[in-house]
Amino acid sequence: MDELAFQELPRVGESVSMPVEGTNMDLRVLRVVHIPGSEQGATTMLELTSKIL
Repeated sequence: MDELAFQELPRVGESVSMPVEGTNMDLRVLRVVHIPGSEQGATTMLELTSKIL
């Protein structure tokens, strides 16, 4: 699991680029999960896949 900063949260089906083992890969957003906040605020997790949806 990696932490990434996005200017705008990607939606399901959109492509995101992130470093994987030293190489940038284009991955698709499979699922977006919002986790209620703690003292640091809410968290959003993206489940990504290398498969075309």
